[in-house]
Amino acid sequence: GGVIGFDFVMNDLQLEEPFDWERFRDPRREFYAVISDVTSGLPRYVSKKEPVDILKAVQASATMPFVSKPVTLDDVPYLDGGCTDKVPIEWALQHKFEKIIVVRTRPAGYRKGEDSQLQKDMIQRFYRSTPEFAQTLADSNGRYDRQMEEIERLDRRGRILQIAPSQPVTISRLEGDMEKLGALYYLGYHDARAMMPKIKEYLGSQRAD
Repeated sequence: GGVIGFDFVMNDLQLEEPFDWERFRDPRREFYAVISDVTSGLPRYVSKKEPVDILKAVQASATMPFVSKPVTLDDVPYLDGGCTDKVPIEWALQHKFEKIIVVRTRPAGYRKGEDSQLQKDMIQRFYRSTPEFAQTLADSNGRYDRQMEEIERLDRRGRILQIAPSQPVTISRLEGDMEKLGALYYLGYHDARAMMPKIKEYLGSQRAD
């Protein structure tokens, strides 16, 4: 019922690229999906250790507002976690994660700015029956910009490490141009290679605070 082929991603793709379930289920490995409660307007951080279908949570975390039907977990409708928590840096800090690497999808310094009037009108039209979610969604750009300020501050301090594209990202949210997608893939590959010495230094260092 949405624009993303989740049946293919979650099922058919396994025939071509089998997922390493043994490694994923290793209890020593943590995994969380961030999803947005459409009724309360609050984020939820779902662990694979909870008695919840983690693949459903992953699907919810990639279910975009406006163009997709919410995914239901425990009789609650959920959408993309980015609706309520663009980059869950505060959650990671609160849970005492020692080494935090933030992989950004926009160059350092990028800010979203205020929503357009069209976007504000769309939020009210689509989500007037869930006012808490509508209010949270309406402030998502402002929250993103504040989070980016904090991420860049923590990166300068050496508390976290951010990886950001070295060039502007021009693809659309539902890009179908394989040339553009391929170019972005290799941009990420080469940027990560260039950052590798810094990544190793950060992961091997002791916390300053």
